[in-house]
Amino acid sequence: MAPVSHTQVRSLRASGVLAAAMLVAGCHLPARGSEGLARLADQGELWLYLEPLPPGAERLDVALASVSVVGADGVAVPLELRLPHLSGPTAASQHLLARGRLPAGRYEGFQIAVSGATLATDEGASALLVSKEPTTVPANVVVQRGHTAVLSLTLRFGDAVQKGYAFTPAFGVVTPTRPVPQLMALCTNEEGASVTVYDRQRLEAGDVFPTGGGPRGMVLDTATGRAYVAASFEDAIDVVDVGSGAALPSIVLRPGDRPAELALARDGHTLLVVDEGANALSFLDLVSRSEVARVPVGDAPRGLLLDRAGLRAYVLDRTSNAITIVDVVNRAVVGTVPTDPEPLQAALSRDGSRLFVVSAGSVYLTVLSVPDLTVVSRVFVGLGARAVLVDTRTDLVYVGGDLGGSISVLDPFSLVRVDALEVPGDVGWLAIADQENALHALLPERRQIAVIDLTSRELRATLDVGDRPYQLVLAGQRR
Repeated sequence: MAPVSHTQVRSLRASGVLAAAMLVAGCHLPARGSEGLARLADQGELWLYLEPLPPGAERLDVALASVSVVGADGVAVPLELRLPHLSGPTAASQHLLARGRLPAGRYEGFQIAVSGATLATDEGASALLVSKEPTTVPANVVVQRGHTAVLSLTLRFGDAVQKGYAFTPAFGVVTPTRPVPQLMALCTNEEGASVTVYDRQRLEAGDVFPTGGGPRGMVLDTATGRAYVAASFEDAIDVVDVGSGAALPSIVLRPGDRPAELALARDGHTLLVVDEGANALSFLDLVSRSEVARVPVGDAPRGLLLDRAGLRAYVLDRTSNAITIVDVVNRAVVGTVPTDPEPLQAALSRDGSRLFVVSAGSVYLTVLSVPDLTVVSRVFVGLGARAVLVDTRTDLVYVGGDLGGSISVLDPFSLVRVDALEVPGDVGWLAIADQENALHALLPERRQIAVIDLTSRELRATLDVGDRPYQLVLAGQRR
């Protein structure tokens, strides 16, 4: 393994500038630039979920036209509709119905407009009469400045389908139960400036944490109950108390750092930050909230893997087609190793003797020996692999991506594909909930999480998250 040359860190890239807000329907809605939403300022945000449909309602197919929230002045402010159809496929899981940014204040309910509805019968689908005017659903909705309110609708099937020939939107409004920190699963939404929080046992969303622009990597410190989120478009690390959901003061980085991914050192107070904009790995002291060291890495670093002993960090340099190896204790680069084009993610075997790497520009999973990092195998997985994970209970290797709607499962010794787990979309991230023995697969294009029972190999649920979801972190994650 050749030593890295200590070249000058490349010039910093300027942070992206988000477009100004525009006035729409009497409400200041944030403009969406190429980098997504900015941090909430004077506004608040509302996420409205639909709970699993009650028995019998799976026979319904309802086309929604719009969802609005009604202010104290009676003015209806439209929300972004995320679920245009209520139907059988939506019956078993919770879904995000609508969301939007709003002026802070109190609202008196929702207006829901329906464009059509049918009810399946023994004779076939029967069209139901629907009102041309929106129906008001009373509710006490409070939107606070800089905060996200999360509410859920429950369909009252008996009231909604009237005498078998008409449909009216009859819903109850509830506040979802917030998961306790020990059962939390969190997903960063890069274009939504938020983190979706769901309960990994109930498999239902219960909260949303607003963040700075472009949240990517995240770590959960269970000892302190804090989540650290890389707000890449703001050159900052956001800090959230997960027990209360309160935002704590952010840690400001150097201009142009654009943090991508994070790892928490074994000492519990040092945060490793991949600075994509600066081509560096920085070390932050969480007590003093300051940078204590920085080492140069390759071009456009994105992925970060810390070994289980906390001694070595592997930084995946996407445009350098290399991995930079960093001595965490001495905070120094100890070498580089070339990879296939555009390395994305890496995972270590259970005993730490093998490193598995997937790359955007390769059809192979590369297997390197550790610590010498020589190539010992190249396994064909197909073009489009984006995520790799090793199950430390079984040593099985899971590979996901744009691979035809499945996650490949490889034998740890022969590296032969021994199983395939079906998922309803392309995979960008994988994590295993240890207690439930369940694989959580992030599906970025569908804005969903798929949860698979690893015992039965069956899909348990899909969960809706925000725009351009980037990374999953689970409390109780198998390491």
